Amino acid sequence: MQRALLPNGRERRRSWRYPCECPVTITRLLSQRQMTGHMLDLSATGCLLRSDEASILQSNDLVEVSFSVHDFSIRVLASVRDMRSYNSLGMEFVDRNEETLLQIGGLMRKLAEEWARQNDPQLAG
Repeated sequence: MQRALLPNGRERRRSWRYPCECPVTITRLLSQRQMTGHMLDLSATGCLLRSDEASILQSNDLVEVSFSVHDFSIRVLASVRDMRSYNSLGMEFVDRNEETLLQIGGLMRKLAEEWARQNDPQLAG
């Protein structure tokens, strides 16, 4: 679990971010071009992805991110917010579909439980 801190020590992100490694399909809405990638982490408001084809995207591009993990199949609209080294992309979810938000919330609970079990020996047993 990660929290990004500002120089003054305050939290920059609005929600917790958990490791969530799975394949993703990214569709650039403007051109309908699809690319594949790998999710690195997930929060209720966005995710960090890596794709060898990241260079075709630009900041603020709208994309659809599709992935399946822990029995959740999610398709969510997102905006490219951060272009990082090593073909990493910071995405902010812009989808306001209630079903999608419920799915992401359920997946976040599952990831939080998984993280807690891995990091608290009392929960592991």
